[in-house]
Amino acid sequence: FQLLSVSLLDENDVPVNVISVERPTKLRIGYSTAVPHFKFRCCARFYTQGTCAFITLEAVETVRERPGLYYSTLHLAGNLLAEGDYTVGISVFASRGKKLNYCLVDDVVAFQVYDPVTGNSARGDYTEGLIGVMRPQLEWDLEYAGTEIPS
Repeated sequence: FQLLSVSLLDENDVPVNVISVERPTKLRIGYSTAVPHFKFRCCARFYTQGTCAFITLEAVETVRERPGLYYSTLHLAGNLLAEGDYTVGISVFASRGKKLNYCLVDDVVAFQVYDPVTGNSARGDYTEGLIGVMRPQLEWDLEYAGTEIPS
């Protein structure tokens, strides 16, 4: 296994290091394998504000049938991350009874997330500071229950 590249890409597959909180983004890991039937999984660790914001990994170990160049791409939805500076670490491993690390690299990519405050993010039109390392845009409902207040 040889790690060749790690890139943060916009929707048009253009490398970026500053992204809008509203836009989807991709993390693309390029690597080569030298042996056939090589089975492992890729993992990405996202850090911000001095802590691990989250870890994501391929759900199953996948066999790379032939030696050669491969790309594993992680799709990050818009309105997931909060504004701030992030770094990404990459881990590639197999876990057959015990963990076999093929690659473990910290701070392989650094990027910044900003919120243009268009009203289309989790913060809506609220412009004051918000804490937290993630800011998913979640659904809220409002229901009118009448004028009678329960006692």
